[in-house]
Amino acid sequence: MSVAMKIELKSHICAYLDVLGGAEIFSNQNLLAAEFFLSSILEFERRLNAMGPDGSPVVKTFTDNVFAAFPLNSTSKKLREQQIAGFLQEVACQIQHFFLESELFLRGAVIIGDMMIHEKFVFGPGVVKVVSEEKSAIFPRVVLDHSVLAELSESFQDVFVYRAADGVTSLNYLGVQFWMLKPHQKAIEKALLKNKNRVAIEAKYYWLQQYHEDTEAHLRRYGLYPTM
Repeated sequence: MSVAMKIELKSHICAYLDVLGGAEIFSNQNLLAAEFFLSSILEFERRLNAMGPDGSPVVKTFTDNVFAAFPLNSTSKKLREQQIAGFLQEVACQIQHFFLESELFLRGAVIIGDMMIHEKFVFGPGVVKVVSEEKSAIFPRVVLDHSVLAELSESFQDVFVYRAADGVTSLNYLGVQFWMLKPHQKAIEKALLKNKNRVAIEAKYYWLQQYHEDTEAHLRRYGLYPTM
């Protein structure tokens, strides 16, 4: 006998992330690395929970894929924008965390869309859209959909948005964290060396190199990069 369920779709900001190389952690049965990965996901959820009382965020993972969503229930435009900016900040923190601990880069997308969050599943057009956007990212970047950009003021876009030469907007996870630039550069060089002559993979890290150089140039232009 089937059980009837009422579908209630609500507005959420959500991210779908693919941790590049993350599958090796589980396929190689590296328990220490797996423990770090999973504890990092739990910490990500804890930080989202600390953002506010408007609703319960969710973070779910399946091997190297991570889905995170935060409900946007507020009728205040200002508070809604702050929640969106807070979510982007936590996604950026998560990217930094994976990179600093394991030199793992991410590909993904962030959108605002309607969905239903249930303890057994996530459902709705927003879920379909964010998965589709992640697949189209191609490079190690987290694409920001127009639904997110439309609700961010210029000042917030200056902080969180990177516009690549191909016209795609993505999350500027380096931001003003100049101390991350040297390890970030070394990790890119290491990845390029490891994947030398593997054209399709090299292209992904050459894109990342360009993002790195653009970010460093921006920090130097505004005097945010130390000379010593």
